[in-house]
Amino acid sequence: MCSCPHCTRLSGGPFMGWVGFHRTAFTWTGPGTPASFRSRPTLERWFCPVCGTPLGAAGDREDYLGICLSALDNCVEIIPIGHSFRDKTPAWLPPIPSTQPAP
Repeated sequence: MCSCPHCTRLSGGPFMGWVGFHRTAFTWTGPGTPASFRSRPTLERWFCPVCGTPLGAAGDREDYLGICLSALDNCVEIIPIGHSFRDKTPAWLPPIPSTQPAP
């Protein structure tokens, strides 16, 4: 989960959910092809060209893609493992527990 100002603007909510996929293990399916834009010189973001829903992002030289949970047909079994920029969320949002083992 990410609550940075950029992700909250794109999601329209207090956070955006992401899941990582290795570039070679992910394929876009469904009708059409995602549109894209560069939000930074080396970061490409994808969105639905029909409705504008954010779909994902990746750095030019990254091995992994960040895919928005909202882009997946079924994400009920995906459990968050962390929350970036937690200090930027509203006080009423309960903490998202980490599933990572304590160090």
